[in-house]
Amino acid sequence: MKFNRAETERKIKVRQARSRLAKNLDKLEGERRYYLDKAKAARLKGETASYKLARSGLSATLTQAKRSREMLLNLDITAEMRDTGTATRDFLAGMDRIFRDISKLNKKINLRETRYALRNAMAGMENMQAGLDSLLVQTEESFGDLAEAGAVMSESELDRLIGRELSLDGEIGLDEMDAEIEADARARKGDAGADARARKGDAAPPVLRRKSGKPDEMSVFRIPIENLTAADSLKDLAKDAALDAARPPVGAGAAAPAPTEYRFPPLSLLDEGADNSAALAENSLAAERDAAEAEAALAELKVAARTAGVVTGPAYSRLLMAMPPGVSVSRVTPLLDDIAMRLKKRVRFEVPAPGQNAFGIEVENPVRETVRMREILDGEAFASAKKEGIVYAAGVDPDRRPILKNLADAPHLLIAGSSGSGKSCFIHAMLCSILYKYTPAEVKFALIDFKRVELTAYNGLPNLYGGAVIDNDADALALLGGLTDETERRYALLLENRCRQIGEYNARAAAADRLPYIAVFVDEYADISTGPSAKEYDTLMRGLAQKARAGGIHLVVATQRPSADILSGTVKNNFPAQAAFRVARKEDSRTVLAGQSGAELLLGKGDMLFNDPAGGIVRLQAPLVTMEEIERVTDYLKKG
Repeated sequence: MKFNRAETERKIKVRQARSRLAKNLDKLEGERRYYLDKAKAARLKGETASYKLARSGLSATLTQAKRSREMLLNLDITAEMRDTGTATRDFLAGMDRIFRDISKLNKKINLRETRYALRNAMAGMENMQAGLDSLLVQTEESFGDLAEAGAVMSESELDRLIGRELSLDGEIGLDEMDAEIEADARARKGDAGADARARKGDAAPPVLRRKSGKPDEMSVFRIPIENLTAADSLKDLAKDAALDAARPPVGAGAAAPAPTEYRFPPLSLLDEGADNSAALAENSLAAERDAAEAEAALAELKVAARTAGVVTGPAYSRLLMAMPPGVSVSRVTPLLDDIAMRLKKRVRFEVPAPGQNAFGIEVENPVRETVRMREILDGEAFASAKKEGIVYAAGVDPDRRPILKNLADAPHLLIAGSSGSGKSCFIHAMLCSILYKYTPAEVKFALIDFKRVELTAYNGLPNLYGGAVIDNDADALALLGGLTDETERRYALLLENRCRQIGEYNARAAAADRLPYIAVFVDEYADISTGPSAKEYDTLMRGLAQKARAGGIHLVVATQRPSADILSGTVKNNFPAQAAFRVARKEDSRTVLAGQSGAELLLGKGDMLFNDPAGGIVRLQAPLVTMEEIERVTDYLKKG
C-alpha cells in the first residue's frame, strides 16, 4: 500500500485530540466530585449561600462534561465514517475493474467467472450497508445516553442528586428526604398566592433528619426546602443565610424574627480632612511662579503665549496659557519636554483646557493635599444624587469640586495602574460609596480577590452577593456562571413586563419584587486572564459585559499589568469607561485609555485620568479611605 502522509498526520491529530478530551473528562470528573462534596458539606451545615455556589459550580461542570463527551463521540463517529468511506472506495475500484472487463467482453472471457465476481461485489456492498446501518443505530443510542447523562440539570434535580449522594454516604435517609421534598412541593403549590417572605416568617422551616430521627445538632438538615428550589435560587444569597441563622431551633414553636432594617453607617466612622489652608497658600504662590517661568520659556521657543489664569488643585496646578490669534496649538505639543526641563518638574499638557479657550500646563504642587472620603460623602452633591443606578464618588477636579459617577452609565469600568498608584484605594472608595448610599435591597456587590488581602474586610456584609469574598478559581467560575444565569432570568422578567432595562422594571414593580443592582469587582484581572481557566473566564466575562447591562449587573475590573497580553481587545471593547492611574510606560497608557497617552505622567497616590464615554478624559484626584476606616464601617454594619 502506498504511504499517505496526509492521512497519517490526520490520524495522529485525531488521536491527540481524543487524548486531550479524555484527560479533560478526567479533570471534570474531579471537579464534579469537588463541587458535590462541597455542596454536601454546606447542606449538612445549613450554609445556604455556600450550598448555592457549589450547586452552580456543579451545574457548570456537568455542562462542560456533556460538551466534552459530545466532542469525543463525534471524533469516534468521524473515524468510523472515514474507515467506511475507505472501504467504499476500495469496493468502487473493484467494481470499476469488473465493468471494464465486461466492456471488453469477448469469447475468450469466462462469463461464469464474471457473474461470480459480480455476485461477490454485491454481497460485499450489502455487508457494508449492514455495517453502516449498525453504526448509525449505535450512534443514535450513544447520543440518547449522552443526552440522558449530560443534559443540563435543573436546580431541583441537582438538589435531588446531592441528596442521593448524602443518602449513599449514610448521612440522610433518601426516602425521608424525598417525602419532605414532595410534601414541601405540595405545600408551596397550595400557597402559590402568598408572599414568599411572609411564608418564611410564619413558621419554622421543614427539616430533614438522619435515619436515627434524633433532633441533635449534627443530625438536622437546617436548610429550608424553599431556599433550594429553582424559583428561589437567584434571590439574595447573603440575606437567605442571615435569615437561616436567625431562625429558632427546631421544635421551639416560635416564628422566625423579621430581618433587621438596614442602618446606614454614620459619617463619624470616617476621618475628617485636615486643614489645608497653609498648603493651599504655598501651592498657589508656587503656581504663579511656574506660570511666569512657563510663559518666559515659551517666548524663548518662539511661542507668544500669555498666562490666562492658574487653577490650584490638591496634587497639581493647571497653568492656563492663551494663544494669540493665528498661532496653531500644534506648535506647543512638541515642547512638553522643554517646558518640563525649564520648570524642573513633571509636566503634562491639556489641550485644550476644559471649558477654556486656552491650553493647560499641569505641574506638580510642592505640598500635596489629602482629599478624604468624608469630604465628598458629607457634601450636598452626594446627598442629593439620584439613587437610580450605582452612584459612587470618583474624586475631585482641580477646582476641588466633587465628581460623582454612575456605574449604570458606564456600564462597565476598567481600572489600571502600577503598584502604589492608588488603584486599590479607589476600589475601596467605590465600595464605601455604595455602603453609604444604598441598602442591600438596592445594590449588592460581588468581590473576586485572588490576592486575599485587599477585600477581606467586606466578608459577612449583607451587601455582599454570594455571602463571601471569592479567592479561588472554582468559586469564581461558579459565581460568574451564576451571574450569567441571573442575567438570563432578568432578561426574561424584562421581556415579560415589556421593559427595556432594570430601572424601568423597578419603577413599575412592587417594593418586594424590585431587583437590586449588582456590581462585580475583580481585583486582579491578570490572575484570571493568564491562569489555567483563562478561556472559561473570557467566555463568562465577555457574556456578562455584552448582555448584563440591561439587567443591572455591572463589572469593575482592576489590574496592575495593563499590557496588551493581559487586556485583550474583547475586554477593552466592552469596557467603555476607564480609570487610569500612574503606569510605567506610554504604551500601557494607550492600552488602557483607548489609544491616549498621559497616564505615564501622573503623580501616583490617587492621581488619575478618568475616561468617560460621555465626557471624555478628565484628570481627577481620588479620595483617600484607609483600611482602618473601612474596618470601622464594616464592623458597624456587621453588628447590625
